[in-house]
Amino acid sequence: MSKTVKGANAQNQKNANASQESKVVNLNLEKFEKSLESVSLKEKKTRETIYNYPEGWGKEKINSEEGKKFRNSLRNQMKRFSNNVFYYAKIKENDKLIAEIDAFNAFYLKNFRINDYSLDSITQSKDDAKSRDLSLMMDIIKEVNASKK
Repeated sequence: MSKTVKGANAQNQKNANASQESKVVNLNLEKFEKSLESVSLKEKKTRETIYNYPEGWGKEKINSEEGKKFRNSLRNQMKRFSNNVFYYAKIKENDKLIAEIDAFNAFYLKNFRINDYSLDSITQSKDDAKSRDLSLMMDIIKEVNASKK
């Protein structure tokens, strides 16, 4: 094939691509206006995380197996705190309860982005039993923190 034929073929391909692009740009979407009125739009948001990840962790590392292990570790620590808070509150060991809550407060401030002692600040779980338990733990912690002031 000669250079002229190759050049002509390349130019024809460019023209075809340009023609297709102009068709996309010139679409008439007016026929969809009525249907689009009933569609509710939501701004696409980036997913917020409840955790403070170690410095330098990007999306790839957060979504990797290492990120999963990090989150599981935090959830396991949260389970231990809730178990201990319930145990010390139930047997009325106030000194140990206060010490456990102080340890939780340090853990909470270090590892969670939002520190308002709300349920949403520590879990995104849809499990009612888990949410109920964590909510009770947070209520006990808020009560003890308020009484220390």
